[in-house]
Amino acid sequence: MNTLELEFINELKRLNLRRLDVADHLDISYETLKRKLSNPGSFKLIEVRKLKELDINIKFLNYE
Repeated sequence: MNTLELEFINELKRLNLRRLDVADHLDISYETLKRKLSNPGSFKLIEVRKLKELDINIKFLNYE
């Protein structure tokens, strides 16, 4: 598990969200979300914006 995944899990706990909720909000499958967390460079700009809509605070979101 990489640093991004740990940050992501902590943010989900803080916001009381489930990974499936986030995947649904991004209009992607749960498996795709797991792959994107393993390779953060694969997030599309629209997905980063949708993560911000959920108030998820992760370092890579600041690089928009």
